[in-house]
Formats: sequence, structure tokens, C-alpha cells
Amino acid sequence: MFGISFHVRQGSVLTTFLFHIYLDHLAKLNNCAKRLFIIIYADDIGRLLLIAPSATDLKLLLRRCETELNFLAINSSKSYCMRIGSRCVISCAYISTRDGRTLSWVGELRYLGIFTVKSRNFIYSLSNAKRTFYSAVNGIFSKVLNFCMSVSVDKCCVLGIG
Repeated sequence: MFGISFHVRQGSVLTTFLFHIYLDHLAKLNNCAKRLFIIIYADDIGRLLLIAPSATDLKLLLRRCETELNFLAINSSKSYCMRIGSRCVISCAYISTRDGRTLSWVGELRYLGIFTVKSRNFIYSLSNAKRTFYSAVNGIFSKVLNFCMSVSVDKCCVLGIG
């Protein structure tokens, strides 16, 4: 091993380039024939999505990722497992990280703001997106209403759509 005496500033153009060089070996673990996939978001190793056809294959893929990532540990408090397919209701064996921390099996998984739901088919839940949208719209309307109440009513117009 070697010591690190210099660093690259976060947000630099070079940061993303070096990150991709570092993760090149991880991307080579994808195996379409065995249906093993690793999805990495931009330059954030914390947003790693592993897809495998069985819990055993998922555990194997996790081990291979941990080996490739070397000194970076998987954060078990932010990592979850979810089963999709005909056997989604059957409970699975626990999957744990290399250092023995167990990953939870969940019924709903958020990845990049999109909620995937445990089911027989690969489906997304839009209820969280709708709730967020309506909350934002209600916040805007309350600010408009407060503004209208602070000025005279005849100088304020509100258009409702929907």
C-alpha cells in the first residue's frame, strides 16, 4: 500500500474522472448471462444498487463488491435488500456485510427518489411522489393566500388549475 499525501478538491472535474477509474473494476462485475448487475449513481458510492436473481447470488455479488472496494465499508444502516418476483412473499436468509452487520429485508426501497415496491413484478410507487407534490403545491398556495390577505383582495388574483 501507499500513503496518500495529496487530494483532489470535491466538485473538481478531476474528481469524477478519478472516481470512474477507481470503480472500473466494480463495473466489470456485471454479468448479463447470470443476471448480476451493479448500478452506480454518478460519483456517489453510497448509491450502489445490486441486482441478482437469488439471495445467494446477491450475497455473492455483495462479497465481490466489498472485495473490489477494498477499504470502503458498506453502511448497513443505509443498505437494504428487497425481493421482487414470484417468490417475493417468501422470507429470505439474512445477508450480512463482511464485518458481520446484517442488512434488512424491506417491502419498499427508495433509490434516487423513486420508490420500488416488493411485488411479483417490478413496479414503482408514485404515492410518495404525489404526496411530496401536493405538499409543495399546498405550501405555494398558502404563501399566495397569505400574500393576498396582506394586500387588498381586489388587487390579488389566483388561478386554480385542475
